[in-house]
Amino acid sequence: MKRIELVFAVAAVLLLALVACQPQTVIVEKEVKVTEVVKEVVKETVVVEGTPKVVEKEVTKVVEAVVTATPEPTQVSSGGTVIESSFSDAEILNPLLSTDTASEDIEDMLFDGLVDIDIENLSPVPDLAEDWEISDDNLTFTFYLRNDVTWHDGEPFTARDVKFTYDTILDPDVNSPRRADVADVLTPDQIEVLDDYTIRFTLSQVDASFLVTKCGYGIVPEHILGGLTPDEFNTAEFNTQSPVGTGAFMFREWVKDDHVALVKNPDYFKGAPNIDFWYYKIVENQTVEYAQLQTGEVDYAAVTAALWDEAQQQENLACVAYPQFGFTFYVYQLDPEKTPLFLDVRTRQALLLALDRQAMVDSIVHGLADVANSTVPPISWAHNPDNEPRYGYDPEAAKALLDEAGWRDEDGDGVREAHGVTGVEDGTPFAFEMHTNAGNNERESNMVVMQQYWKEIGVDASPTPIEWNALLAELTETYEYEMIVVGFSWDTDPDQKTMWHTDSYGGGFNMNKYSNPKLDKILDAALQTVDQEERKQYYYEMQHILAEDVPAPILYFRQGTGCWNTRLHEFEWNDIDEKWNAEQWWVDR
Repeated sequence: MKRIELVFAVAAVLLLALVACQPQTVIVEKEVKVTEVVKEVVKETVVVEGTPKVVEKEVTKVVEAVVTATPEPTQVSSGGTVIESSFSDAEILNPLLSTDTASEDIEDMLFDGLVDIDIENLSPVPDLAEDWEISDDNLTFTFYLRNDVTWHDGEPFTARDVKFTYDTILDPDVNSPRRADVADVLTPDQIEVLDDYTIRFTLSQVDASFLVTKCGYGIVPEHILGGLTPDEFNTAEFNTQSPVGTGAFMFREWVKDDHVALVKNPDYFKGAPNIDFWYYKIVENQTVEYAQLQTGEVDYAAVTAALWDEAQQQENLACVAYPQFGFTFYVYQLDPEKTPLFLDVRTRQALLLALDRQAMVDSIVHGLADVANSTVPPISWAHNPDNEPRYGYDPEAAKALLDEAGWRDEDGDGVREAHGVTGVEDGTPFAFEMHTNAGNNERESNMVVMQQYWKEIGVDASPTPIEWNALLAELTETYEYEMIVVGFSWDTDPDQKTMWHTDSYGGGFNMNKYSNPKLDKILDAALQTVDQEERKQYYYEMQHILAEDVPAPILYFRQGTGCWNTRLHEFEWNDIDEKWNAEQWWVDR
């Protein structure tokens, strides 16, 4: 859930003090301020006779920008600094509370889980737990923890921290979006500390995804957070100003909408990192992000499809395209108390049929995506390539479905209005706002094209980009929206209960109050089935039901496209965890 021009001028110097353990270090950051009148060619995506096309026009504009150069330590013990860039700032730095990829990106450097995932074969591998045993009935998991791990403040890590973490996730008064994932199989009484370095989980029912997906949550320290009430936990300074983990890097500073600075953990149990600093830098948009990749001001970043061909020609960049579990989709609001516009399944199906998604893939992401006919990504073993129903581009069928649902343009103004639509007052125009996070060029382009396709069938959709954290609040707190275009990524296990199960609304990632009791039973049964072939059949049923209901249609599964500066070594971009070996990274000096 995550840039237009670069010019250079006179540099000023800004000192950013980061207090490390040993030695104390100061980062010197160069700040370039620019004001210039420029002409540029702007590309826009429009629909011409039903087909998205990119058109160019020249505009004159005043550019005022601040460009920050790569900080270099004035004192180092090894390795230097690595900078990642993003146009989305984090929301929170507590792994039990975060809901966005920006937050999790930083948390990956600060916190460890019981197990990690092997990026090659997607199997669980040791992390804080060095070994584990699973009972024959697949209900009891006994973890043997490392005894050489300390928290960033020097306190020892023990099994009590693990129990505290999972007890907190399960507390209904704590705002953990992970609660819906584990509440059906665990209670606090079913988590037993056997000794300082042994802990046992006894599940109430089989959960085939437990080890892979539920045992990777970041563990948080009981000695810091254990005495807090749920309200105090949700609002603790720990969450934004002083997170303490066991990870390869330690927190030093978060300047909102500018950067997060971390320093190496010299006592990391996998070995002290080679680099001294890791820096998460917030930039204006994807174009600025790419420009700073070119100049070496950042070390790695995702690259838009429009810039992909150019990026691969840059001598100082290494680039890779890779399959992802992530996707771009749009969410219909299905809570009748918020809006009744999308409650009729025929309406939802019609809007999807009106989109030429293959043309959108070809023009907006330059073919670097697969049109989705299922909610399960093509790289998953549970993907059904023959899933039905399918929604090709068929505007005439879309119009017919809208007519059936009671949306007709009887006043001839080009916009359909309600005539007998359940819950909607007759005469109400079929008009709504679409939101996405401002600065994401790809999603903004998607909304513009969707608006034009829907206009052709008599639907008035208004694209409205909003600030990232405001979008997150709509999706996970207030649920006050009509439609949202956003991205999401599944875990490696095909369980999708967190988004589609009725019980996941308010406690998971069910963002629109979708509810289908038949699907709930299938999702529950799939988790209680260990045999992969049997599980696959349940997920085939899930994919079929979701294709019929289309509560939140997936536009496409996007290939990941990212680049890094060739001075950064041992970096390996992938969709599982590009930070899996961050302690091994090093940079040319």
